Amino acid sequence: MYRFLLFLALALNMLLGAFYPAFSESSLDFWAPVTLDVPLKGETSLRIEVQNRWDGGQRDYDLIQIRPSIATTLGSYTTLRGGYLWGRTSPSGDMEHRPWGEILIEKPLFKKSSVLFVYRQRNELRFFTGSGSPALRTRHLTGLYIPVTQKTGVNLNNETLIHLFGNGRVDGGFDQNRTHLGLEHQITPRLSGELAYRFIMGDQPQSSVSRLRHVIFFQLNYALPSAKTDHHL
Repeated sequence: MYRFLLFLALALNMLLGAFYPAFSESSLDFWAPVTLDVPLKGETSLRIEVQNRWDGGQRDYDLIQIRPSIATTLGSYTTLRGGYLWGRTSPSGDMEHRPWGEILIEKPLFKKSSVLFVYRQRNELRFFTGSGSPALRTRHLTGLYIPVTQKTGVNLNNETLIHLFGNGRVDGGFDQNRTHLGLEHQITPRLSGELAYRFIMGDQPQSSVSRLRHVIFFQLNYALPSAKTDHHL
């Protein structure tokens, strides 16, 4: 089943590239998340994420996001995580409040394989400055984690984001598609980093504006002993 989901995600990415309309904007952006994973009790852990994003396109804005969450494991391969995001865009000062929850599955692609199949489904309720009602967005990520050495691995995934309904600030329907290729390295027993490239096709917040985004992605993660961590934000 999970191999079928991987094939479906790759096929969807190719279809989006073939049939997506002409783009009116293109940008080179930089995203820099820093995360801390702290064990709580049993199989439960706390994650605190702080992420800065710099938009290099026509809009020329900076975005900071703070995203605390709590995760618990279900069996050997499944993690449930729920949290809250606060975001602020400069120079406009617009803010977003976003409660969210997800299920993450990471399991060997084949029996005794070191390559991990990854599937994540996340739902987000998005409240924006000046918009009374929320927008509901669902996100589906499918990919692979491929170990290269004991300390280094490759993250390859594709994520599709869809607004099930909008709220005046964002339109309902297709939001964006993200293709991610990254190299992750375990710097110390507790500190890991990832340098990646993300290619994003999107048409939000308004569907009249179509965008191509080339993102340089650099992540640092510090995990205390026994804390639950994973390869994907």
